[in-house]
Amino acid sequence: MSAGCCQHEPKFDGATKGFRRALWVVIGINASMFVVEMIAVSINGYRQFYATIILTNQ
Repeated sequence: MSAGCCQHEPKFDGATKGFRRALWVVIGINASMFVVEMIAVSINGYRQFYATIILTNQ
């Protein structure tokens, strides 16, 4: 809002090194948790997985 007072539009293209690094870290964490969940489901069986979904969605 304050940027509009000087006829200046803030520019954000997401191309800074820090932003890209943080984005890749978050994507990596998300992907690793997906893999961990799939391994846990394959080890413990699908019944445990479905029971967890039913219990947490009440």
